[in-house]
Amino acid sequence: MQAEAFRKIHPLQYHLKFLNQGVRPDGRGLLRARRVVANTRVITAADGSAMVKLGQTMVLVGIQAQPICPLESDPGRGRIVVSLELAATSSHAAGTAGRSGGQGARLEREQAAVLEALQRQASSGCVDLDTLCIEKGRAVWNCLCDIYVLEADGNLLDACLLAMSCALQDVRLPAVEVREDEVKGTLIYVQQEAAVPLVQGVTQYAISFGLLDSHLILDPTGEEELLLSTSFTLLLDEDGNFCALHKAGGGPISQALIDQSLAAARKWLPKLTALLRQCAAVHKEAHIGAMPMLSGTASSPCASRDQGGSAKKKLKAKV
Repeated sequence: MQAEAFRKIHPLQYHLKFLNQGVRPDGRGLLRARRVVANTRVITAADGSAMVKLGQTMVLVGIQAQPICPLESDPGRGRIVVSLELAATSSHAAGTAGRSGGQGARLEREQAAVLEALQRQASSGCVDLDTLCIEKGRAVWNCLCDIYVLEADGNLLDACLLAMSCALQDVRLPAVEVREDEVKGTLIYVQQEAAVPLVQGVTQYAISFGLLDSHLILDPTGEEELLLSTSFTLLLDEDGNFCALHKAGGGPISQALIDQSLAAARKWLPKLTALLRQCAAVHKEAHIGAMPMLSGTASSPCASRDQGGSAKKKLKAKV
């Protein structure tokens, strides 16, 4: 039987023939990640944007900041709202559409779990939400973080979280002034030339693993994910400290397996932190052009800002 036919008919046995020799079908070692590339400022109309490619998985993130009325329960904090969408042409979306029953439902649950994890990270300290307050009780910034998966070939959470972190570093918020008008009510005046970056909190890095038969693998591909008995993601800060473990389902994992994964994750972590630092270095050097002062109401997205004349600088970093 030819190799490709054997791969399609008996995928588990095909992969095990490689794994038992300490290598994977794509040539990587079991605990070796794929090449990652990051580009920032890829959407000129957005307040912040980034694109990350992890192997064949490709994610685009655009962030738009809008002044809105704050919640009565939290009048002094802004918000980051995350949305996740898969391109209809991506492998993952095509696979979901082509499968019915349990398999399609499983893929949808996995996508929902990724979105939940991303929203939790966005709301739990990656950015100081108190600094998104324009004027307490009257106006705050609402950052709409739209994540668009162009191609899904496994390890979606890692790629999405890295792209979101790069895009948040790219965001520049203009200086604003809240005024009252007897006729128009509350007005917010935006001055782009005084734009400042977001105040970053603790950045966490997602590093995912899977258990294929009895073999622990790092950064599984889409083909490998279909064969995993369980998968999980470790969240580490830039110093390698363990922050959390995300597990959407599957079989149980032992403490010994977690310890082995943590050691492998700490070896891969410096590559990710170096990539994010390169993004930050370019952001500090970039100049955002001035623009006229605009106005609008604080109770709805206002002061729509045209950034077409802004000086945009693209970073391309490879690991």
